[in-house]
Amino acid sequence: MAALLLPLASCDDEPEVGSTLYPESPENYDAKLYINETALPGNQTSLEVVQTPVSLIIPDNEISFYVRLTKPVSTDVTVNVTENPELAEAYLSDAEALPEGSLQLANTSVTIKAGSTVSEQPISLKVTENEAVKNITSTGVAAISLASNSADIATGANNNTYYVVINKKVPNLKG
Repeated sequence: MAALLLPLASCDDEPEVGSTLYPESPENYDAKLYINETALPGNQTSLEVVQTPVSLIIPDNEISFYVRLTKPVSTDVTVNVTENPELAEAYLSDAEALPEGSLQLANTSVTIKAGSTVSEQPISLKVTENEAVKNITSTGVAAISLASNSADIATGANNNTYYVVINKKVPNLKG
């Protein structure tokens, strides 16, 4: 009978967060940076380039999106944007991850003013003709990720990356 009561007596306390009985950390409601482009599929764009015998044809493709905070904060937040080849590698298994320099960033940082939740200016980027884009065999992916200069601001776990998927077409020009 005592052997049955011993396990019940040890259940009086809540398990400690981070223990094997309670492995998840508690929800964090601090302000977080994120990208939320609602056009489907979210936080990505697809672009088709055509390889001709003479050159690579890239359509006009300026891409813009705003950076947001989940809630306003009392100070200005500077958000830096960088290409992230590691995230591009993990995006599509059958696509080639494009190296840094594959995209032309019009601005590498934006500011979210104190009390606001949206950046004043959008992040703007373009796909340009360069060696990485020229050498894509069928599909390439470039990834842009966010980082903040503020130690108080975290990046959202799922919405801090924007993907540019480039599909390369080579038309059959045989007559």
